[in-house]
Parts: sequence; C-alpha cells; structure tokens
Amino acid sequence: VKTKLFEWNANINWARNRSEVIKVVDGNPNVQLLKSSNVSIMLEEGMPYGVIRGRAWKRDDQGNFIINEKTGLRETENNVRLGDIYPDFTMGINNSLSYKGFNLSFLIDIRQGGSLYSGTVSSLRSLGLSAETAVGREDQYIESGVIMNADGTSRPNDVPVKNMQDYWSHMAKTSNTEGCVFDASYVKLRELTFSYSLPRKWFKDFFIKSLDLGFEGRNLWLIKSHVPHIDPEANFFGTAEIGEGVEFNSIPATRSFGFNLKLTL
Repeated sequence: VKTKLFEWNANINWARNRSEVIKVVDGNPNVQLLKSSNVSIMLEEGMPYGVIRGRAWKRDDQGNFIINEKTGLRETENNVRLGDIYPDFTMGINNSLSYKGFNLSFLIDIRQGGSLYSGTVSSLRSLGLSAETAVGREDQYIESGVIMNADGTSRPNDVPVKNMQDYWSHMAKTSNTEGCVFDASYVKLRELTFSYSLPRKWFKDFFIKSLDLGFEGRNLWLIKSHVPHIDPEANFFGTAEIGEGVEFNSIPATRSFGFNLKLTL
C-alpha cells in the first residue's frame, strides 16, 4: 500500500514439514530416542518423527476421566501417545510502515501445533508454588469424571479429593506425564523497530547529510500461549534435534532493547 505520504509493506513466510517414519530396524518398530522422568520421545513406524509417550489419564469410551473411588483422583495408564514434538506449520508476518520520516516495522512469529512436556510446570504445581494451586484450598473439590462400578457401568464422580495438595501432587508429578504436556502453539511479537529520519533540509549546509534515530526490541511480547509460566520455545536440550518436546527448568529467551544512531556523511 503506497500513497504520497504513507507506505505499508507486508511479507508472509509460511513453512510446513511433514514426516513419517517408514522403517526403524527389523524386529523393533519402535525406538526410544530420549527418556527423562516418565516422558519418552520415540521413533515409531508409520508415525511422525518424535512421538511423545508417557503415563496418561485413563478415560472411558466417552472420553470422561475415570476417577479412583477411594481417593477422588484420576486413574492413569502407561505408555500412551501424548503428541508429537514438531508443529503443523510455522509462519512469520513482517510489516513495515512509514509516514513522513517515521518508520515502524514488526515481526509476528506463529507456531501452530506440536506438544511440549514441561518439567518446570510439574515442579511449580506439585510444590504448590504456582498461582493456580492456591484456588480451592479451603473448599471441597470433586473432580469431573466418572467412577466405574463393579458391573461395568459408571456413575458421575461424587468422591471429593482429600485436599488440594494431594490433587496437585497427583496432577503434576513427573510420573503422570499428561498432566504437564501442553499444546506448544504460540504467537509472538518477535521483533519491533521504530525510527525517525530527521528532515534532510536541516542538514543542507552541514557536513552531515542525514540523521536517523531508532529503537529496537526483540522477544517483546508472548501474545498467545497454551503453556503456563514458561516460554513455549524453551527446551532442555538446546538445539538438539529432539530437544523441542521436553523442558526442565530451562532458561527462557532474553528480551533485549537497543537504541541506534545512523549518520550519513
């Protein structure tokens, strides 16, 4: 978009990567790439590269959580597929706007899909250090789900948990993997720059031909995320090929700011 005083340019980059494990090794269609606590990253024939497996909440045929009639807590089952480590697609939207010497540009990064196991969330919740664990501590809590009867039928859960400490310890402990597996999609304001070009006529009789003053920032705003308390890009293994799917007390990306001065002589 361009007028006499205003100009707007936008660029969109979109990427999608599809993978399928065709064959692993004879006699063993599943190979464990990584195991930490009770989460595993797997190679499985016929599946995308990097399947997350671990202990999951047991559900009935309608998808309701099955509740233990003695504790009021969710029952679990082991070795369940909980997602894949890589996204469905990634996208970058870069906008540049200019008006009467003012220039603004910003980059929006988007990731859609993929899963992440967060050991940080597990620690915060199981120790009662995150804000959500404070809710309901003084009240009786009954988990939504069903209790299976001896004859194979079920009834809505009516058994309260003993206390919220037991509830969060169960929900977030490392042995119950699904409790800390999240959708790793996000939208971020990755980068922003703002500058002003002083009118050239100001320097008509000066040795400087132009002067630009600018501000820039990076990792400024996590606009949308499904992973609480942490940067969804965090991972325990850095740039390792399978590092995207697992995070344990990782150091988040830094937010940076800068100012610049550009002279033309």
